[in-house]
Amino acid sequence: MGPHRYGPGYGPSYGPPAPVSVGLGRSNTSMTLLVLAALGTLVGVSGYGGFHSTGSARILGYGFAALFAVPLVMMLVGLPRLLRPRYLVFEPRGMRIVAGRVQVAIGWEELHALGLGYEQAPEKEQVIPTSVDDVQDRVAEYLSGKVSEALQVSDARRIALEIFPTHPQAVERYPLLRPYWHQQAPPYPGLPWQRWRFPLPPVVSIGEAVGAGVWAFQPRRWLGWFPRPWSGKSGRR
Repeated sequence: MGPHRYGPGYGPSYGPPAPVSVGLGRSNTSMTLLVLAALGTLVGVSGYGGFHSTGSARILGYGFAALFAVPLVMMLVGLPRLLRPRYLVFEPRGMRIVAGRVQVAIGWEELHALGLGYEQAPEKEQVIPTSVDDVQDRVAEYLSGKVSEALQVSDARRIALEIFPTHPQAVERYPLLRPYWHQQAPPYPGLPWQRWRFPLPPVVSIGEAVGAGVWAFQPRRWLGWFPRPWSGKSGRR
């Protein structure tokens, strides 16, 4: 038999692995539209009921309209970020951070280590509602949770890709990444205090995909998962 001849995409490959792309956005678009429609309907129905009622019923109707309007505004404010495609791309020369039309490429030689820092909120004590105000608070918490799920944020768990640079001056080389630059005690000895902290959706499978992407090209730089102190409910660090 003569030598084997393989067409494109067939046969053994001895080159570097293909780039690994991990999507970070648009995964909950259908959920977002569903929650938006539900909230808009609830605001309209509650406001309509309050307008056509009197006394305490009017106050209650307007109160519920305002209650549903808060998460609705939250979603409308966060909608552009959700609909903007975001990716992390890992390839032989380094990694790329893609957010819409903006791309930042960092070579592996500039990275000391990468890992996934996670925060877990302390468990809340369950309290049985005993008044109308308690019920409204429960409804607000439930709606806030649905909005957070659609916007891919969480008040119970946070995951971030922590990128430790080789040199502290790396922040000057990548001005677009300055908002993600933080200082915090490193998870392991020998790592710098400075690092980029890039928030990820609170989805374990996305974190695992990021780990697989780094491991495919630079396994010695991969730190795995490590805990971080809970940073509080408001905002993402």
